[in-house]
Order: sequence, then C-alpha cells, then structure tokens
Amino acid sequence: IKYLRCEDGYRGRDLTCYVSWVARAGAPTNIVPGPSTTQPVDDCDCDYIKDDIGYNLIDSHIRFNDFYGEVKMRPNWDEDDSYEFVDLDSPIYECYRIKTEEDSGAILGLEDMSTYVMKPESILIIRTEEDNTSRFELIVGALWGNVKKMIRGESIKCEMSQCVAGISGTIVAYEEKNGVSSVYLFAGKVDVTSKKTKKKQELQPGQTTSVGKDGKIVVKKFNIEQGAKKF
Repeated sequence: IKYLRCEDGYRGRDLTCYVSWVARAGAPTNIVPGPSTTQPVDDCDCDYIKDDIGYNLIDSHIRFNDFYGEVKMRPNWDEDDSYEFVDLDSPIYECYRIKTEEDSGAILGLEDMSTYVMKPESILIIRTEEDNTSRFELIVGALWGNVKKMIRGESIKCEMSQCVAGISGTIVAYEEKNGVSSVYLFAGKVDVTSKKTKKKQELQPGQTTSVGKDGKIVVKKFNIEQGAKKF
C-alpha cells in the first residue's frame, strides 16, 4: 500500500501520484483511475491511499471501538474469499464491507462520537457522500445507532434494500431481513424514504416502519423498552 499525493482532488479525483491502474468490474463509482505514468510518493500525509490492485482508498474516519467474535472486512469490489479478520487498529475505508458472523458483533465509532452497533450475522457497507454525509448500506442483519447531533446541518443516512433513512440526533435501530427493511425510532428524528415510491415518512419516537418490495411504508407503534431489549 502506497500513500498518494492529491492536488485539490476529491475522493479519488485529480490525484497526481499513481503507480498504475487496474480496472475491475464492480469498482465503486466514486473511485476513478489516475495517470498510469506517475511515480509513487512515500511522504504524502493525505487520506488517499492505494490498494494492491490500484484503487484509491479513502479513510472513512470510522473506527472499531470494540468487537467480539468473528468480524471480517473486505473491499466491496472484491470477492468473498478476500475477507480478513479485523482488529481495533484496522482502518475502515470508504466502500469497505464489514461482516459479523454468528455470535459476533462490532461497535463502530464516528468522529462526532456517534456509535453504531452491528449485531450478529450482519453485513454493512461504509460510504461517504460528496457533501460529507456518512452513508451506511445495511445488506442484511441489524444495526443499532446512537447518533449525536451533527454539525452544519449534516446528517447520516442508512440505506437498505427497500428504503433510505436520514437521521440526526437520534437513537435508532435498523433491520434488514427477507427483503423487508425496518426502522425503529427510540429518540430523536428520522425520515424514511421508500426507494420504489419515493414517498417520505417522518417517524416519531416509539414508531417503527417496515417497507417491503411494494415500496409501501407501513408505520406502527412499538414498546420502546421491549424494543431496546431486542436490539
């Protein structure tokens, strides 16, 4: 892995120091090739680094606060046989996929002191939007978030198969199971948008919504104390 120097680039664009670029199907859309004739730079201190096949890796600034059991991670564009076990010092790059096995879990810490708890048998992809909004993609499993109030109107989004939840200053849980995306709000504010219908629903504390393949947002009440025990 080599560090790369960037000149006014953003998330992999306009970087000046590449050794080579290797194209591969499924590459993230926010990662683009650089010139193949430039030379490596060893003294760069920016966030852009390069993996062994030529992708620019951008530090998400999310870290493992703790984990237990078997927790693995790999680039989202790689195959499942490339998963590697994590440790507390493992950097988490954008477009990386984190997986918890049975009887395993992980606590992810954000720079604003927000935390997300990955439950057993869950898969999560880490992304960051161009407006610095953090975005998680919950592929399967459950995720519990204790999200602090963001600065400058920023928010965090969690994308699931059927909906996207935008949150700020919130205690919230997400569940993705059998093609149904569910959100449980314990405190704060969350807006849920159906991917299919594009309709948006604001949840109040004590409300949950499940969105199926038809895209319909179904809102129900739930017991917060019992819900907290579930997650």
